[in-house]
Amino acid sequence: MRIARKLDLRGEGGFTLERHVVTDADCWDLRHCNQRTDPVHLAHMTNFLDAVRSRRTQDLAASAEIGHASAAMCHFGNISMRVGFPATQNEIASALGAMPAAAAVAKSMGDHLAVHSVDLAKRPLTLGTWMDIEANGDGIARVSSGVEGALERARYFLQETPRPPYVIPETV
Repeated sequence: MRIARKLDLRGEGGFTLERHVVTDADCWDLRHCNQRTDPVHLAHMTNFLDAVRSRRTQDLAASAEIGHASAAMCHFGNISMRVGFPATQNEIASALGAMPAAAAVAKSMGDHLAVHSVDLAKRPLTLGTWMDIEANGDGIARVSSGVEGALERARYFLQETPRPPYVIPETV
């Protein structure tokens, strides 16, 4: 990362963030994509970059602890999907039956994929497993998939072998 007249962050996937402009590896301005023009997303990014420039944590709209908790929920969702299993639309609807809003989103996604000729019988969606998160929020207490070894696999994904120099010590 270089901080000069502009902030230049280069990601492993070929994305570059320069000041408030996000471009892909071909220098296409991703602000033209719907998810990148969302005013809330842009305000969040602007706040973060302004705080990096000022080097003042007080300038952040949310604390690092809130950012950590938010990112952790995303990681747990990804782990749930990775430990999950291929499922039919009926299995997904049954699993989400107690949460009508989630079931409606899953049905809408299935309908959308059908419009675009995606055959879910040939390429089924993945149903993530239910996971109980430890009280401190940093671990997985239980996985309810019924698949042998699912808890160990989920915990492995949580503590995958890090790449040097990004090794996280056991105690912080």
